[in-house]
Amino acid sequence: FAAVLISTIAALVVTAFARREVPGVGGRGGVLRAAGAALAISFVAAAFGAVTVKEANTPWATATHKVIAVSLLATLAATAMRAGAFGAGRAVAAHAAGRGTMKAVRGATVAAALALTAVLLGSLTAKVAGAVSSCQGFPFCTTVYDGGAAHIQLAHRITAYLLALHLVGLPFAFAKRREAGPVVTASRVAFGLVVFQVVLGAAMVTGHYVVALRSLHQANGVALWVTSFVMAYLARMAVGRTVPAWADDDAAMVRRARAGSVAAAAA
Repeated sequence: FAAVLISTIAALVVTAFARREVPGVGGRGGVLRAAGAALAISFVAAAFGAVTVKEANTPWATATHKVIAVSLLATLAATAMRAGAFGAGRAVAAHAAGRGTMKAVRGATVAAALALTAVLLGSLTAKVAGAVSSCQGFPFCTTVYDGGAAHIQLAHRITAYLLALHLVGLPFAFAKRREAGPVVTASRVAFGLVVFQVVLGAAMVTGHYVVALRSLHQANGVALWVTSFVMAYLARMAVGRTVPAWADDDAAMVRRARAGSVAAAAA
């Protein structure tokens, strides 16, 4: 699967390079640079995968490999948004209409940071000896076994609860302030994912950590991180902090058209 992924990203880079003169593909804020970064990260992930195996899947190696992997997913999501996916065009249009706010950027960024921290702590909980079994019960540790690593799982749970509480309010706050449509949509998707994540966590703990539930919990957690990242990226687009290359080209064309109209009127 890793080989297929790297090959696919490499094909994307080659395609983008061949079309680098097309507006939105080459240059700053273009698809090519983001795709190139994704390819570089994919090679780093593959190389560190070898380190993880050599280190016999120790907690630090596994957690580091996990962070690299989720960073790759975020970079690919950014590449897609630079190509106009996930409502990027509407987010840029919202900036032109003055609908984006820095409050949305800050709220979405906090959500992304908490989601990434939860993913990291989740991988440590799964790998550190005693972290899973030392903390039993839900939503808090009703039973803590001495000599375990309950503090790691507690840190993971607290981060997850903070993320859930944060994401509960974002959709309502964003809708009330009439933030960009794609940002509101992303916040609603993130809210649904975090509710599902809490349900999965409860089922996993009370069901004595069935493997299928653990895998689903991990996958949903990664999906929540990517969604939070997309929300933050779109929020930055909506305030003009992150500008895709095609938006720059469109803005330049608008400026030239306006300048031409002024010159014609003066003549």
